[in-house]
Amino acid sequence: MPRSKSRLTISLLLSSSFFLSSAVSAASFTDPLDGKFDMSEAIAENPYAFLPIPIVLTEPAIGYGGGFMGMFLHESKEARDKRKKLALESVDGGVNLIPPNFTIVGGAATENGTWFVGGAHRHTWLNDRIRYLGAAGYANINMDIYHEFDQIPVDKNLSFESQTEGFGGVQKLQFKVANTNLYLGFSQLWFHTKIGAKEEIANDILQRVLGDDSTSSALGLIAQYDSRNNLFYPTSGGTAKAEYLWYRDGLGSDYEYDTFTLDGKYFIPLSKTWTLGVAGNYQSLTNADRSLPPLYP
Repeated sequence: MPRSKSRLTISLLLSSSFFLSSAVSAASFTDPLDGKFDMSEAIAENPYAFLPIPIVLTEPAIGYGGGFMGMFLHESKEARDKRKKLALESVDGGVNLIPPNFTIVGGAATENGTWFVGGAHRHTWLNDRIRYLGAAGYANINMDIYHEFDQIPVDKNLSFESQTEGFGGVQKLQFKVANTNLYLGFSQLWFHTKIGAKEEIANDILQRVLGDDSTSSALGLIAQYDSRNNLFYPTSGGTAKAEYLWYRDGLGSDYEYDTFTLDGKYFIPLSKTWTLGVAGNYQSLTNADRSLPPLYP
């Protein structure tokens, strides 16, 4: 039966104004202007700078855990020289420069056996007038599911420990509108998942209702307003993005439904060393032709 579903979350983020990083060759780790710890020079001195990104997971549904992602920055020599020059002229020099192209790879795991690995690449062309983002990964998720099954005669509210294995990816292509901060574009998503349960009865019900595996495939539209002064560590401005996805059989999807996501972030400088970030996220699912897997994309 058709159904609709929505979710709204709002969060406040308070962050310090320095960003820890590392590089592949020796360089000064002290800012020449204020004498504080700063690895900008180390990054600027390397054509393929590397930033380690730790992951900390505290989600009760999958347990405590962590992991590691590695970000590889791809800059031209001209861009590196310009960023280094501005960094030497002021404390926040280079903050408004166009971000370099980068690739991220890594993974994480938790105490209940959940784990994932993946990678992503971001690229821009024509002075950031065209943006592309592609990502792919594999995940094995163990989670307690509380689901309502209309197809069974017993108590419809059933809880069980599920195990979802899946792989897939997403692509986003955006174009800047004239000389504004508005970007319009397209998105594509494809995921293949296999869902099971550790309890024999629950697993049998899942197999009968949802099948052994399923594929989700969608195309969508994106509208984003982006006035942040920096991609990695913004200290002013904000971004608001709306994305609508259509999952259809003609695109290879086993389920037909629509999703809408509205995401926003705004950054307020409180001092030279602290920035307040306000974030909000709204998600909805509509026009589902039948019951969807517990963990839909």
